[in-house]
Amino acid sequence: PRPASLDDFAIAILPVTLLDYAAFLDALAAISPTEAEERTPRSERGEALLAMNGEGQFRPTTNALVPPDGAPYSARAAGRLPAVGVTWDDAVAYARHLSAEGDHEFVLPTAMQWEKAARGVDARPFPWGDSWDPGFCNRAGSRPGPPRLDPVGTYGMDESVYGMRDACGGAREWCLDPLEGDHRACRGGDWTEPSGRSLAAPLS
Repeated sequence: PRPASLDDFAIAILPVTLLDYAAFLDALAAISPTEAEERTPRSERGEALLAMNGEGQFRPTTNALVPPDGAPYSARAAGRLPAVGVTWDDAVAYARHLSAEGDHEFVLPTAMQWEKAARGVDARPFPWGDSWDPGFCNRAGSRPGPPRLDPVGTYGMDESVYGMRDACGGAREWCLDPLEGDHRACRGGDWTEPSGRSLAAPLS
């Protein structure tokens, strides 16, 4: 591969959490309840990962992502889980919402930006270096029992030289780049992956 040069950019330290995304749905529901329902993240079984409580606010459910023989998340832990179950269009809409709410423009990173933030200028295979260790990130095998999604920032070693966290484990992340057809690029590890797949390995 040929060397690449990137302009300066900023990237979030931690992935977007379910509680972060819930605030977006709260704002969206005030304008369009139908769209808020359509953009609600869901598990592979179709269960809503966020639901409206008695006060009219979206809050994480505590059991949709728990393995069959696992214990439910506490409300606090569920809120700190990465926002999984969102589509690329949902992620773009979330970034657009942040831009409208603040003084900066927020966009999804390009795949090249994500790679540099996660792997540094030496293109290391893992954020922490060259060697795989299952206890360094939220992947299958990082703890006894079935794979389980952990709150963001749980694994201190899953941090790049730039301070970006949870790149190798947890949830894969959408990137801005279009691919063939309607496909979009994503990067990162997955908490259900059983192997030591590096960040340099192509996604299957």
